[in-house]
Amino acid sequence: MIHKQLYYVQDAKGYVGNSMLWWKKDNCGYVCDIRKAKKFTKAEIDKMDTIQDGTKRAWPVGYIDDRVQFHIDMQDVSHKQAMKAIQTEDQVQCVQKKSDG
Repeated sequence: MIHKQLYYVQDAKGYVGNSMLWWKKDNCGYVCDIRKAKKFTKAEIDKMDTIQDGTKRAWPVGYIDDRVQFHIDMQDVSHKQAMKAIQTEDQVQCVQKKSDG
């Protein structure tokens, strides 16, 4: 079995916060979520002019995958909604206990 080295392509011109930007799987822009990034072969990388001029940077998939960190985007959470959900859950459990007892 022949193992092909694969690469992610980074947009080396900028970041989003501390997050690197990666070439998206559908070749339609860039993403911070590495799970949505496209993987390239060495032959594909060698054909990219933007790799040669430094605006894009190829990274070995294994090297990047070993450094993935998942985080929660503060724009996706609401403490108020979370606490309300817990109260509702506690009320349901309390009613279930009373009906069992």
